[in-house]
Amino acid sequence: MELSHLSNVRQEIEKELVDHILPFWKTHAVDEYGDGFHGYLFFDLSIDKECDHICLLYSKILWSFSAAYRKFKQEDDLKVAQRSFDYMMEHFLDKEHGGFYWSVDEKNGLGKDTNKHMYNQAYAIYGLTEFFQASGVEEALEQGKQLYHLLEKNGVDAENGGYFEAFSREWQQDSELSHKVHELHVSKSIKTHLQLLEAYTNLYRVWDDEGLKASLERLFDIIVEKVLNGDNHFHVYFNNRWEPDSSLVSYGRDLEGSWILTEAAKVLRCERRMDMIKTTAVDIVNACLEGGVEEDGSFIHESIGEEVTDGDRVWWVQSEGLVALLNAYELSGENKYLTHFNNLWEYIRDYYIDQKHGEWYWQLTSENEIDTSKPIVETWKGPDHNTRGLMESMERISKIVT
Repeated sequence: MELSHLSNVRQEIEKELVDHILPFWKTHAVDEYGDGFHGYLFFDLSIDKECDHICLLYSKILWSFSAAYRKFKQEDDLKVAQRSFDYMMEHFLDKEHGGFYWSVDEKNGLGKDTNKHMYNQAYAIYGLTEFFQASGVEEALEQGKQLYHLLEKNGVDAENGGYFEAFSREWQQDSELSHKVHELHVSKSIKTHLQLLEAYTNLYRVWDDEGLKASLERLFDIIVEKVLNGDNHFHVYFNNRWEPDSSLVSYGRDLEGSWILTEAAKVLRCERRMDMIKTTAVDIVNACLEGGVEEDGSFIHESIGEEVTDGDRVWWVQSEGLVALLNAYELSGENKYLTHFNNLWEYIRDYYIDQKHGEWYWQLTSENEIDTSKPIVETWKGPDHNTRGLMESMERISKIVT
């Protein structure tokens, strides 16, 4: 690929982020009559006024607009991040037992689901540490540190390693709680462990603590040694003893994990782990290209063995694919990854962008038809994946073309 073409792609990506995605959230997601954000927007952008506030969406907004402010220095981005931080600290933070509730009631702002899901806590750390880097607000960093200590005290499986999925408000382990988040009744998941890896990596960027470093190293090694299988895919669900509960392949988790592990190794400044992940990350991406990429450049969602179980295209999988492909190119120097990156971006540009409203569709069918039953905004569809995917792409392209 010509570097001049790659530079043009970078310009397209920046325009998409600055002119469409970020303005969408500032225009449509902010609740002008309250102090928070709308938790659910249907496909036509009508508001579900009965929807509870979910902490996870606030953490996603907090991370996204903190990162956007760090990149573009637009004050209105920082205001959105501040709004999310203030709401989280006022309504979601459990001031008695520590940690963040899953949800609060829309009408009175009081805790509704007060249980402590590890994925939710990890994303809170991720958002808090990014907000600290954007704003310099020490309270955000201190809360991130406190939350880290809580997770290490209550969430670690001391016998088998790794972290359990969920706890009661008082941090008592309850196997039924994980069932609320995952379709399978599982004790551990790649989703939670990858989010913890992201969170601890971001925290270590701003807090050079030996205990945190050791936790991050253990988590990195657990993912490589227990979660990654011999076919260069991540197992998705596990019991307590790290025995897989499913042979499902999630291409989005594979793609995301390939570059998140690379970032963790860099932040740890560990030559051994970095040397290992240079090969491993590329092998993971190759496995995704072999079984998960379509002729139009997009990635399917899931498969089991040779059988495609979900051939739909999901927005966050495509976002993670952009970064994973550029990361594979940086590690290997092989131009084929730039070609796949370009094909994927052209697919997103031509099919995925909601030209009318400014966000991305949740899902397209295998025939690239828009699934209008899916919302534009809800707990799991925040601004984080495509915002991060585009910012990471911009940064990496800039390094490649200079």
